[in-house]
Amino acid sequence: MGATSNGANFSMTFWQLISVIVDGVFTVAIAGLIVLAGSFLHLVVLHYRHRKRGLADEAALMASPLPAASKLPSVLVQVPCYNEGRMIERILASLGELDWPKNRLTIQVIDQSDDGTTEIAKAAVAGLKDKGVTAEFIFRPVRVGFKAGALAEGLEKSNAAFVAVFDVDFIAPPDFLKRCMRAMLADDKLAFVQSRLDFANANRNWLTRAQRLILDAHYAVEQASRSWAGLPFQFDGTGGIWRRAAIDDVGGWDGKTLSEDLDLSFRVYLKGWRGRYLLNTTVTGEMPEALGDWQTQQNRWSKGFMQVTIKLLPPIWRASWPVGAKLAATLHIGLAAFHPLAMVGVVTAAIGIAVHRSVVPELLIAPGLLLLVGLTAIVGVTFPGHRLLRGGGVASFVSRFASLPPLFVYLAFANTKGVIEAVLGRASAFVRTPKKGANDPTPETD
Repeated sequence: MGATSNGANFSMTFWQLISVIVDGVFTVAIAGLIVLAGSFLHLVVLHYRHRKRGLADEAALMASPLPAASKLPSVLVQVPCYNEGRMIERILASLGELDWPKNRLTIQVIDQSDDGTTEIAKAAVAGLKDKGVTAEFIFRPVRVGFKAGALAEGLEKSNAAFVAVFDVDFIAPPDFLKRCMRAMLADDKLAFVQSRLDFANANRNWLTRAQRLILDAHYAVEQASRSWAGLPFQFDGTGGIWRRAAIDDVGGWDGKTLSEDLDLSFRVYLKGWRGRYLLNTTVTGEMPEALGDWQTQQNRWSKGFMQVTIKLLPPIWRASWPVGAKLAATLHIGLAAFHPLAMVGVVTAAIGIAVHRSVVPELLIAPGLLLLVGLTAIVGVTFPGHRLLRGGGVASFVSRFASLPPLFVYLAFANTKGVIEAVLGRASAFVRTPKKGANDPTPETD
């Protein structure tokens, strides 16, 4: 009987230990998610605090004169290409219409294709040359460094002081260079100027409409607010211009992470350079239309963000920045932590309920607090972008917002593997997001 009692006591102690561990992990995960949600609420505050001044400054800048054509600097426009098919023709056609002196403009295609795109790209480059545009074609038989490697190799063949970057699925408006270079020439400490990205196929289906809500929040609230407030923000990989001196100052593009744009952005900030975001200068591209394609893109971004976090977090906290700027930068590049934190929170909550055999108070209070803060943050960051960029009201916002919570839960489970691989130092290939060259004439309606 004594043995039985000892066994029962041991069993009880064991399950109590499991309960304590599970509850502790659950609490840490929930606390981390609340911190991330709080960082977005901070961005909303910055948005409303700085928006009026930021938009006024941008309008004044766009009204300022450029130097005479004979005094404008040379600009290199780089187009990295990998198995893009006939989409390369569209981007090159738009670049050929850029309003910039032709003797100060070079368009450079860096092709890494293995599917027949190469001949199409060569022909498109030849077509530009026939129109009097200076254009170059570079072929890389091996994708060493992926996109970063392509951009770096292209830079070796140019001495242009300014470099614009365009992904193949984006279209450059004719006034793109004149608008962005106004900002660049007005401040010699600017490393890069980023335009706002928009998407031609945003009304294609429920997923693209949900993505537009997320991306409008990113471009109109996150990026703009950080720029207006003087905080570090990221180059979005396309639709922007770099100062060559800033790239060279930090050792160039680095293909060791899957987020080469984020990596370079924060490295130039650490060197004392700055970026500027132009909310009302837009370039139009394409977003994934299938859930699997979108998840592939998000997985690459999440893994890349965590790789950059591991690489740059120590130098960020060694920098002479104010503590607030260090914390903001940490939460920015560390955003990929959302996925494992959310997954762990869901799993440990389920285990906790099973262990306790009931829903104990902490399993209601903590998620309730997270739900309150999280929903406030998501609504707070997405509605201003929807309102500012689309003129949408509550009804159109709610119809798009309804799909976001389940999408975020889906991503939490789908992207955790990539984040863990980054922590473990496991490299992977840069998986290209499938593109169709889509155009959607359907207007945004409320």
